[in-house]
Amino acid sequence: MSKLSVLFILIVLMTFSGCSQNKKEVVKTNAIIIVELNENSEFIFNDRVANLDDFSQLVEKRVNELMIDGLSRDEIVISFKVADNVKMGLVADLQEELRQLDVRKISYARN
Repeated sequence: MSKLSVLFILIVLMTFSGCSQNKKEVVKTNAIIIVELNENSEFIFNDRVANLDDFSQLVEKRVNELMIDGLSRDEIVISFKVADNVKMGLVADLQEELRQLDVRKISYARN
């Protein structure tokens, strides 16, 4: 076998051996913070009924915890589950508080 043939075989083997290595990919998913607004103008956060005055503080604390875990603000989604008779003004007020916290991703669902 000639040196050129051996060289060619080595190149081919090196090329295909690099393709067969298992590479682990890190897949990040969005973190969803669920906030339920009920008909009594209360909100449920982390399975606890909380006062609306505590909304910003509780959300900010949870966002900071998620950021410590390696997520960015762009990966954090607030999911509002809103009862039918909740006034839009309340939702708008909470949206403004989220803007001030620089939490921009919001989803909505009927509760």
